[in-house]
Amino acid sequence: MCDFDVPVTRNDFEDEEEDGVLDSWEAGDSDEEEKPAAPKAPTKKKMSIQQKIAEREKKEREERERQAVANKAAEDAESKKQREQKAQVDSDLNNAAALFGEVNLHPKARAGAASAEAPSEAAAGPAKLSDLAIFKPNNKQEFDNLRKTLAPLLSELSEKSSLQYGNFVVELTRDLAKALTRDQIAKVNSTLNAVASEKQREERANRGKKKKPIAKAASLKVDESKDTTNYDDFDEDVDFM
Repeated sequence: MCDFDVPVTRNDFEDEEEDGVLDSWEAGDSDEEEKPAAPKAPTKKKMSIQQKIAEREKKEREERERQAVANKAAEDAESKKQREQKAQVDSDLNNAAALFGEVNLHPKARAGAASAEAPSEAAAGPAKLSDLAIFKPNNKQEFDNLRKTLAPLLSELSEKSSLQYGNFVVELTRDLAKALTRDQIAKVNSTLNAVASEKQREERANRGKKKKPIAKAASLKVDESKDTTNYDDFDEDVDFM
């Protein structure tokens, strides 16, 4: 056998694998180095006590201003509603006065308007008042407005004729009571009795004021200190017939 060194053959694939591994590692390191760091969250500055008080006062002021605006809007809406209601009532009163023949039955009616109508027109029949909004009440307030409107208008008719006005009230009350129940009629009767009692007390008080006090009988006051038997003061020359 011959002694010689056998050259070790190197596989080209081994170099490629080693180079590939190194390249991949180096690429991985470079990727990690190039990745930007995540931005840090900004630190929130702490507010001082004065700043907190100012912030709270600002919020309260803004809330007050917002509430003031809301209240003003509500007041404007309510005022507008009241103005419209008053205008409607005034319009109904004027229309009622016109339908009643422009007779001065209400203080707001024109002073000096014609107070008499032809008998044929007066007997023509009741005026059509149902078209007026005031004669279409739906709640207690609207019924109260109707009552307060009609009461002065009708009460002033008593100045025209007390007798006819009394008969008118009796007949009107009877007509209105037909739509009531028995309990409601009893309540009306009780109310009228109370009014009658109050009227009776007023009349008695008025009669008491009209009575004149009894005059005291005149009395002659005699001065007992004077001597009525002494006639020396009379003149002797006086002739008595």
